[in-house]
Amino acid sequence: MLVMLTLVCLLASRANAADSGKSKREDSSKSMTKAPVADVSIHSSLNELSDYRPGFIYIVVKNLSDSLLTVKKIDIAEYPEFLHIRPAYPGAFFLTPPYNDTLKTQPDIKNSLLYPDSISIIPGASGTYGIFIEAQNQLRPGKHMLLFNVFLAKGKQGKSLGTSIPVSHEFKVNAYGENEILGALQNAVTFLVLPGFIILIAAGLTWPWIVPEPYKKSYPEWLSSAKKDDFRFWVVAITFSLAMVGVLYPFYTSITPFGRRNFLYGYGFIDITLMWSFSLFTGILISATGWLVACLVIQKNRWKIRPDDLDPVILLAKVVHFNARSTSWFKIATLQDPPNLKGFLMPKEKAEDESVWLIPHVEVMFKKDADTANDKFNEKINDKDIILADFLDDIRSGRLSIGNNPAVIQSVNWKRMEKFITRPIQVKEKELDNIEPEQSVFVTEQLV
Repeated sequence: MLVMLTLVCLLASRANAADSGKSKREDSSKSMTKAPVADVSIHSSLNELSDYRPGFIYIVVKNLSDSLLTVKKIDIAEYPEFLHIRPAYPGAFFLTPPYNDTLKTQPDIKNSLLYPDSISIIPGASGTYGIFIEAQNQLRPGKHMLLFNVFLAKGKQGKSLGTSIPVSHEFKVNAYGENEILGALQNAVTFLVLPGFIILIAAGLTWPWIVPEPYKKSYPEWLSSAKKDDFRFWVVAITFSLAMVGVLYPFYTSITPFGRRNFLYGYGFIDITLMWSFSLFTGILISATGWLVACLVIQKNRWKIRPDDLDPVILLAKVVHFNARSTSWFKIATLQDPPNLKGFLMPKEKAEDESVWLIPHVEVMFKKDADTANDKFNEKINDKDIILADFLDDIRSGRLSIGNNPAVIQSVNWKRMEKFITRPIQVKEKELDNIEPEQSVFVTEQLV
């Protein structure tokens, strides 16, 4: 009986041992099946990318399997369209020891980096695949991600299907020079309102140089000094910025070799440069427009007769401007108020004007030794057909000393005469009583 119990225990222990061995083999097989084929990682100092400042990232594939691994291709699953990506060295990639060889790569497909001649990675070794990254055209600042899918094949020739392992890399994109430029204007503007800021400053700086008197001070002080605490300044600056970004910048760039560019879609260093230049140009253009408007206003108002035209020659020159063939003989009109006072009726600039100008006699005082000039001037006074412009030319030349010839005219003033007004006045036509025939407006006098 004891012997039989001993035999049963031995058989049971052998069965348990067999089951235990089988379980261990299954667990081992299971663990081998789930074991990773390779470890794929990204190594790079590229945490920030800008145009004109390309960077490199390196995908490192470590073979964790017990057979050869080959990198067949690297798909770029996600990347911003403004990036240009290619193998770091167009003719080569590098393997870590024990292999160190140089082979060609052929990035024939836009979204994949192909490695058809890739050397297999032996167990325990690593392969390094450099990738060159460059921001081009109009980039979009902010955080972005690169997502790669590394396809691996087993075997010496890499023919048997292996696996693919995704790996990602986050980085920040900035426009080159943006931080430096905005750093100089810290707490003043953001790039969206920078165009309006520059436009107003450029206009304020150039306005006093370009726009003539008396309009030099017409540019508001709160705009030219860029008072950041003045709400009006920011309203105008933001308005100009929106106009520049939305309308003017696409228009300006459309007539440049760069082609039409949209700042709202993205921007780079070239956009910052162009935006700055176009904003300066717009500010100067505002001053130039102010100059043109001021000149037109001055030109228009210059020939308007005003009560402060005290110099008879200046006032009569305005008559010549709008009536070049005007004679020096004007009709005489009598005023109702003051009663019985008379004046010479000036030719009107516009027929539809209701107002008219009356002036007194114009006295030309000759020097005591200018008998000949005085006589010639009196001869012209009596000639009704002599135009006013000729008299004004004689007066201007007579006031001047030309060479050794001294000036012959001492002064030109309004003449005080009985029953005549003593200064130019503007009245309504209905205030005139009657119109008398023409007389010469000039009288002469000579110093004794």
